[in-house]
Amino acid sequence: EARLPYYKLADESCKQLKEMEGKPANFDYFISIVGSGTLISGVGERLKEINPTIKIVAIEPAESPALSALKEGKILYQEKMPHDMFGAIPFSLPKEKLNINFDIIDEIRQIKSEEWQRVMKDLHEKEGKQVGRSSAAELAIALRISEEDQNKNILITLHDPSWKYEETYEPEKFKV
Repeated sequence: EARLPYYKLADESCKQLKEMEGKPANFDYFISIVGSGTLISGVGERLKEINPTIKIVAIEPAESPALSALKEGKILYQEKMPHDMFGAIPFSLPKEKLNINFDIIDEIRQIKSEEWQRVMKDLHEKEGKQVGRSSAAELAIALRISEEDQNKNILITLHDPSWKYEETYEPEKFKV
């Protein structure tokens, strides 16, 4: 099954958390963008098996709430995807054609472009990390949740931006 590698990612993350904490510990939140649904569903399903009280939070662009529409069984028609959109939000596809398990998603949070762009810039300036829009969006939501619900273990996955793998990659073009 396509989700099995993500089960392993969840297991490895839990093992690392326990090693860091020095005692048994669980994640309280898993936050992820949604493309085809395989990552959030695979990691989320396994984390729910380990800790049924974990909250799985999906993120969608506030400018294009396609995931919310899909969860409701609707399709958000959009002729053109804005350039600053993150993730591979599917358009014009019924949810049955995707690999999303909506049953494990506890909440869908929206984020505006300005918020993830600010986090992307801060991460680069303060930590020297260059990440893509999806990662910046996940981190922004994680920061928001950490302010609302303190002292919780939050799992996110930082993805390399796709432009790092282009043949014509020119780093100076992508400086924030």
